[in-house]
Amino acid sequence: REVILRRLDWSNLFEYAESTQSPIRAAAMRFLAALADSHDGAKRIITERDGIYLMLTACQPTWKVAIEEAIARKQASYDEAVKYRDEVQVALDGVPISDLNGAFKLRTELAQANLKVNQCATELEGVERRLKSGIEEKNSWDLQKEALRALAAMTEGSEAATSVFVEYGGVSMLHQVVASPSVPVKTSACKVISALVRSRKLAHRLLEDHLLGKVVRLAFFDDPPLQCDAMGVVILVLQHADMSMPVISMDVSSLRVAEEEAAAKAGAHEGTSLLEKRKGVRTNQVPPGDNVLQGIEFMLVSPYEDSHLQASRALYLIASHEDKARAKIGASGTLVPRLIEMASLNGLKMRRSMIKVLALCLLDDTAASLAWKSGLGALLFQLLQDGDLVVLTHALMALSNASRGQRHCHLALDVDKEHGLVEFLCELGVARAEQGLQHLICGCLSNLLTPVGVQTRLMDRCDILLPFLVSMVDSGTLHAKYIAAACLRKCSATVSNAERVVFAGALKPLIAMAQNPRIAISEPHQRSHSRAGKSLYLHWQAG
Repeated sequence: REVILRRLDWSNLFEYAESTQSPIRAAAMRFLAALADSHDGAKRIITERDGIYLMLTACQPTWKVAIEEAIARKQASYDEAVKYRDEVQVALDGVPISDLNGAFKLRTELAQANLKVNQCATELEGVERRLKSGIEEKNSWDLQKEALRALAAMTEGSEAATSVFVEYGGVSMLHQVVASPSVPVKTSACKVISALVRSRKLAHRLLEDHLLGKVVRLAFFDDPPLQCDAMGVVILVLQHADMSMPVISMDVSSLRVAEEEAAAKAGAHEGTSLLEKRKGVRTNQVPPGDNVLQGIEFMLVSPYEDSHLQASRALYLIASHEDKARAKIGASGTLVPRLIEMASLNGLKMRRSMIKVLALCLLDDTAASLAWKSGLGALLFQLLQDGDLVVLTHALMALSNASRGQRHCHLALDVDKEHGLVEFLCELGVARAEQGLQHLICGCLSNLLTPVGVQTRLMDRCDILLPFLVSMVDSGTLHAKYIAAACLRKCSATVSNAERVVFAGALKPLIAMAQNPRIAISEPHQRSHSRAGKSLYLHWQAG
């Protein structure tokens, strides 16, 4: 590419980009996209030569409209230049013969004004020539697709190119191409929007301008690449601070109604869209769906694995932001059961993705209650036996988050009755002591030991519970020590149980822990949604 850039005749390339033959223009756009991809020098040259304007013109569904708008702008610039020149000429004619300095300044200004008039006239003639030389009124879908990809390459990481794109009305053009009947054109438009929304300012603008809502509507079409690219835009927007709730609260029902009205005029009927994949064209049928969460659910119930994974990435970002966002997920009533169903499927990538999302969603009480009714207990016991460390870690997080509170804790204890969950957790902590799971296991045990009166039953049934907790206080990680000491405190609620704790050898490690310097540790990351954290003093917990 460097060799090509050094030897390239840019004038010839831009002549191809302005060709009247669509295949040649499309090939030139493809070449420009390849040159501009991650290359600042090529982007600068293309921007300086007004290449973004050519790309925008090629993207317009009806290119003559754009040319006519350009002619109007050039004509206005020409008229303004002529008016200014005439004003300078009048001023020069009125200068006395004796005022040589004033006459000299005005003659210099008149020469510059004439240059400006000639420049504007040349630009106007060039645009008018392009209008007259065009054969077809509409740009081909292939040309639109290649021009959009070139714009995506230009705007990716380039503030200068993005600024020119917005200045030339690129956002208005995107509204048109997103509504194109061609799926490849829609997909390419999503790539341009993805490059734009990396800027928080532009992301807000596209949200307010309803363009982001139109992108969300694309997630409801039965085409995996289109779904993934549309949801990819949403993921990039969600990565900006304070954007999760505006995105979740966005209602696109008005856009759906507008689509239905347009479809009715075209003689279409309502229903889920069926895409003619070979041609890359959809019918005028309008799919359902009014918000982002419904779009995610639509992708989760589709038969495509790529759509499942992309939807789970978006849902993970939503669930990781704030309590209100998780409450929306729980209130949907269908997303949590679907996550449980998909987390039990074969496929490591799918299990990892779904349990990560589920662990965060379970921080919401409504979602947790729904999850226990939908078979969460059986799923967690299945995943806790998984050999993959990522799956196991998030399964422990899910159990910890889903067993908070008396009501949910009793539901977790029902799993213990059926599967011997407490004993299994202790054995797991011993078997995988080196894998950094100790504080998560101790956190789960701490929740299970919370209800009054359950401690005696668990100690009676699980012989290794107290030895495991004592070993954690003695030689566990800092977080495990802290939580294991809390577990021993809960186990010592009665005199008889306290004696059992002492006989298990808990005094010596507890005293050693209490004699520690004032070691402060941050809150364990078993609830990764919180970035604040707080100090936990080991000696205080031991006391």
